Amino acid sequence: MPLIVRDPSSTADRARGSRIESFTESVDIKPTILEWLDIAATPQCDGYPLNGWLQGSPPKRWRSAVHWMFDFRDVRTGRAERAFGLMPDQCNLLVHREESYQYVHFAGLPSLLFDLRDDPAAFRNRADDPAYREERLRCLHELMSWRMAHDYGALTGAHLGPGGVAGVF
Repeated sequence: MPLIVRDPSSTADRARGSRIESFTESVDIKPTILEWLDIAATPQCDGYPLNGWLQGSPPKRWRSAVHWMFDFRDVRTGRAERAFGLMPDQCNLLVHREESYQYVHFAGLPSLLFDLRDDPAAFRNRADDPAYREERLRCLHELMSWRMAHDYGALTGAHLGPGGVAGVF
């Protein structure tokens, strides 16, 4: 999905009107705004500031994939649950999307794998194709590592000990 950002400062003149093809996530907006305000982001902030891109100095290290979660349960009618034969807590998915592959992992349905080089519109599921076994496992590994690293970060950087809570909030 496109993201359009306009930095009105003169420091952004060098990059003004440019188009960046790198991945970004909605979690990058908060650290971008905080950096503009000269406020340090807390450790719980998962994103990365986009300010380097906006000023014509791309970061040396940037993400090579994006991830997201989607909850498709229908709490009012139960339509999705009935259609797929799932319990409400099984009506969710996680996605790992990189330049060449998109992997979708469902809580209660078979996973999907798309080779975006050969199938940019993501119509052919390769998850059960033996030729894609290694890519499927690699994408699953990447997705699970992302999930573990970003699982409920409210207490990130905090330690509860005899002296109480210590750390940055």
